[in-house]
Amino acid sequence: MQHEFKVVAVDTEGNKDPDPAIFVWTISESTRPQPIADAGPNQSVKSNDIVQLDGTNSSDPNDSLSLRYHWIQTKGPEVSLSDSSSSSPTFTAPKVNELTELIFELTVTNNEGITSEPDEVMITVNPVISPPPEQPSTIGDLIKAIIQNPLNVTNSIDSANEIKEILTDNNRDNDQIVCDLIGSEDEETISNIREILNC
Repeated sequence: MQHEFKVVAVDTEGNKDPDPAIFVWTISESTRPQPIADAGPNQSVKSNDIVQLDGTNSSDPNDSLSLRYHWIQTKGPEVSLSDSSSSSPTFTAPKVNELTELIFELTVTNNEGITSEPDEVMITVNPVISPPPEQPSTIGDLIKAIIQNPLNVTNSIDSANEIKEILTDNNRDNDQIVCDLIGSEDEETISNIREILNC
């Protein structure tokens, strides 16, 4: 930015110098380089993980003795940073049902008051997939396990007693389940069951 000044000499009789002196005052913007914000590498985390952002690689070409940090979140479900003015704040990843992206923006300011351009980091939050609830075993499941693995299952006294109750409870519905299941099994394994149930 330039400002121009003219100085005109005038004598006591009011005569003016026809060639006024001109002074130009130039105000130039600071050429000091900005500090550089580095928001750290992108991360992939799971729901409920404790996540730490990392701005410690930010720098100042002016060799400033200190930098002030300022983090803001610009995308994704809102989370609470432990300290938005820290170089490495933490937060708890939100619980999500699908892949979710969080974006944080970091700016740094040196002790001369010069602020950096913003730098972004993306945190990808993966949902925690819960296993399906265990389904209770049906009578058919239990009998099928006995038939297919007779030695493994019948070595358990509890399982053997439970099978005995099923085979001798006079419940034709249960008997039919057994008959259907043993239709394709080897004869040696199922001959006694056939005899009990009259299949």
